[in-house]
Amino acid sequence: TVDVVLSKRNSSYTMCSDICALKPNFVLHQELPGLAGLISRADLCIGAGGSTTWERLCLGLPSIIVPVASNQVEVVESLSSHNYVAKIMPSEFYLKLPEMIQRFFDPSVLSDFSERSFSLVDGSGTSRVASYLI
Repeated sequence: TVDVVLSKRNSSYTMCSDICALKPNFVLHQELPGLAGLISRADLCIGAGGSTTWERLCLGLPSIIVPVASNQVEVVESLSSHNYVAKIMPSEFYLKLPEMIQRFFDPSVLSDFSERSFSLVDGSGTSRVASYLI
């Protein structure tokens, strides 16, 4: 199953909705209250480089990240250079995406990215910040 999560405000929403309607194994989700359930069931994510990146890392979800805003480029580049995520730039998305997905068909690659994710983000940051402030 391919879960597609997209806001109706996204400029590609109609196109993605039409594609999902044609594919029986594609499920379009919109306006979800949270992503933890989908993330915990997924094997691989293709997503933007925003704040959800940290959720995916915390939950050990191997990810191909596309920085879609200028403030995401440096963070995604750093995460990619340390092999926490795989990076693909928007300009090369359609050209390189099939090759990148193929790379993740290897269970050892998935496992390696997942383990590295857990080593970077442990989900206890809020407690550490609160302790520091108190």
